[in-house]
Amino acid sequence: MSRLFKQLTLALALLTMIVPAVGQTFGNPTSYRIGVETIVVPTPTNFLETSKNAPEMWESAKTFNTASVRVLAHYAPESELKTFIAGGEVRLSQYMYVQTPVRAEGITTTQAQFDKLRTGAIALQNDIAAKLSPKVKDEVARAFKELGARQGEPVSVKVGEIVPVSIDRNDTKALIYTTLMSVASSQSGALHEGNILTSAAFIFAKGKVLTLTVNRVMKSPRDIQIVRSFANEWVSSIVAAN
Repeated sequence: MSRLFKQLTLALALLTMIVPAVGQTFGNPTSYRIGVETIVVPTPTNFLETSKNAPEMWESAKTFNTASVRVLAHYAPESELKTFIAGGEVRLSQYMYVQTPVRAEGITTTQAQFDKLRTGAIALQNDIAAKLSPKVKDEVARAFKELGARQGEPVSVKVGEIVPVSIDRNDTKALIYTTLMSVASSQSGALHEGNILTSAAFIFAKGKVLTLTVNRVMKSPRDIQIVRSFANEWVSSIVAAN
């Protein structure tokens, strides 16, 4: 049994002894045009969208996405974003993306097509090490190389295991699943190692597919419940708004 899997098993066991996270709230929504439809996304309280508030962070954030999706929004904690704008060094404790698949923008997706997408995503969880891990490692390496070039300072990164955690929602409107990934990066002699929790979602709204990810640095078992609850509440608010 791998070290990361042992850590995850222990963390999930400890969740039974942890008080549930406080519910997330949402403020004014932002509208995004996808093909001929307008999709509404409520804004998580205490988070800011970086394209409007921190263009430099927004440009860096887009580096970590593939050409198969269009990034609609990137969110960061308000307090950490203010530190970044003031010139301070920031390693985001949590960040979120809202995207849409490029090839699906101009078409109306049917319920049957969305159901097939959900089925494929769930099947992938059963073989995540063989099918997903190599792609993720390649994309992360590419992104950090581009980021280092942008900053004028090389960044090296190593992606370790990717472990499925849970399927958190699966119905006709949305699929949410959570994974845990180990990452080590170094820049200017400074080494950073940690585990990143990601709750990813596919949302079906007005014949369009919206994808979002909630990414959080795991510091304690409580972070598992925080990221899963956050994603579930955000997805529910988006479904209700559309």
